Amino acid sequence: MENFPQQSVDVTCNLRSGSCRSNAVCHLSAVTSCVTYDMDSRFEEILGITDLHLCHHHHLHTPSIFFKGQEGLNLLLHPWLKEWSALNLFSSTFELNGNPEQYTLPNIAFVISTLLHPGYCLIGLLFIIVSLRLKFRLPLSWVISHFLFLLFIAGLPAQNLRYLLPAFPIALLAFYPAYELIIFKFRTRNQRVAVYVVAVAIQILLAIKVITPVIKYQQEEYVIAASLKLKPVTTLNTYAIDPALRTYEIPQEVVNMWSTPDMLYMNGDLLLFNKTRFKSEDKNFVPYKSYVTLRNQGRLMFLNSYPNGWELYRIKQ
Repeated sequence: MENFPQQSVDVTCNLRSGSCRSNAVCHLSAVTSCVTYDMDSRFEEILGITDLHLCHHHHLHTPSIFFKGQEGLNLLLHPWLKEWSALNLFSSTFELNGNPEQYTLPNIAFVISTLLHPGYCLIGLLFIIVSLRLKFRLPLSWVISHFLFLLFIAGLPAQNLRYLLPAFPIALLAFYPAYELIIFKFRTRNQRVAVYVVAVAIQILLAIKVITPVIKYQQEEYVIAASLKLKPVTTLNTYAIDPALRTYEIPQEVVNMWSTPDMLYMNGDLLLFNKTRFKSEDKNFVPYKSYVTLRNQGRLMFLNSYPNGWELYRIKQ
């Protein structure tokens, strides 16, 4: 288990009176922002909060998990932030550090997946329609912070469902009145229980399908980075995983294989490669052709194998 750096905010709130001494709610976002709010009586009534006193001298922790690093990460140095652009909102094709990426939807559509993606909310579209009919609105400061966060994510030169996780709780709050209206259309308790069981089962299966790859990639990055920290200081040639490895502050200089001609692979350099990540139509890509050339020349000495097909080699003369 990784130990993520945390930031803490003291909050003292009384939701019944709508007062907060610190008047802050921590938005679990990649930029770890705090947003002030006032809980108005209408929102309080819809959520059924009447005699509840929360947050009395509690700490809300915001782990720096979304832009990950092992012992703290200067967020402004993250490679994706350096390529942030408003033009990325309307793009679905990116090239970062030589890695070409093609997505189905443009970023502006992708960030809305917190409301529509089946892995997040199976009947999100129905909730949206009912919410529009109810004319329910979250507090303005919540809406603004949610919008700015999604705008920030949409400007990144990549798409990653993990970065949308902080926005999901806000979406759930916005959908609650619609959920309450829909669930009480089922008049008997047995009907509602049946709906709960089916919906939860389907949602859990879909969520597992979405979250499993995220966990898998994060675990493989951690294992590889921990191993590389024990290797000599030299040049590490790799692809795809290179931005993540830089955040773990490994001692090697990380070079992307898309930008390295065969002739520049030097004696003693390291090569981290995963041939299982290439489809048949990708065999002409630069990283794969470089790997095959080095292998055919007998210049690769196997060192380690890692989860999910990654292998580490030392390049010989």
